Amino acid sequence: MLHLALVFVLAQTQMQLDVSSGAEAKASMTRMSAAYRHAREATGNDPRLARTQQLWMAMRDTTCAYERALVAGGSLEPMVAAECVAALANQRTADLARIPPRSHSAPRLQPTDPAVDKRLNHVYGAIASNLDASERPLLLDSELAWIRYRDAMCALIGGACSTTMERDRTKNLTDSWLGDPVW
Repeated sequence: MLHLALVFVLAQTQMQLDVSSGAEAKASMTRMSAAYRHAREATGNDPRLARTQQLWMAMRDTTCAYERALVAGGSLEPMVAAECVAALANQRTADLARIPPRSHSAPRLQPTDPAVDKRLNHVYGAIASNLDASERPLLLDSELAWIRYRDAMCALIGGACSTTMERDRTKNLTDSWLGDPVW
């Protein structure tokens, strides 16, 4: 009977975590939507901004599909899905804040710092090599969607955008990995 009570407490705790994660995802999406509206106003509805939003949504969907697949069918799946949405919405909010207003032209895009690029590629490769055959294509889809998003955002932001976004992507990949670090 004690074992059953413990299972119930853990299940209730996981349910609470799911609800809490879902609420955080919703709040993060609300903040991101407000930042997007502000960016639209600041850029004079630049059509490139709308394109980055479409690309971000595709990247969010493929990235969260990959992260969900890592725990598919398990009790963590709802929480992992919600945490993925929250993390990516928070990152999108930060990305939107870096877009210069219409009255300023974006600084010339600088090349990506080679050390940062090397680190991202190393982390990506290490994670990919530890996935099974059904998970690897999901990671690849996520990475390709992220590259399209990064390129579109950096066309708007300029400067050291590529380096900043590659650092952020590396952090996202390492933070979302549930096992022992493989990189």
